[in-house]
Amino acid sequence: MAEALISTTARAFYDDDVVCLIDVLLRDKYLRDDDMAPRLSLPAKQLRRTLQFLEEEQLVKHELVDDLAMGGSQNTKFWYIE
Repeated sequence: MAEALISTTARAFYDDDVVCLIDVLLRDKYLRDDDMAPRLSLPAKQLRRTLQFLEEEQLVKHELVDDLAMGGSQNTKFWYIE
C-alpha cells in the first residue's frame, strides 16, 4: 500500500530520472549507488545528484557500511526508502 503511494507520488511530482530511481529502490529495497548506475544507465555523477536531491526531499536515506570489516576496501553507502 505504501509502495503504491510512493510510486504514484513520484510519478505525479518528479522527473523521469527520479521515478526510475524510486522504482528500483522500491523493488530491491537496499542498493549501493554503484549498483544502481548501470541498472538505470545513468552517469554516476547524475545518480549521486539525484540521490542527494531525494535525500533532501526526505524520500530516501542511506546507511554507511564498513566494508573493511568484511574484507572490502572502503565504506559503502546503501540507499533505501524508509
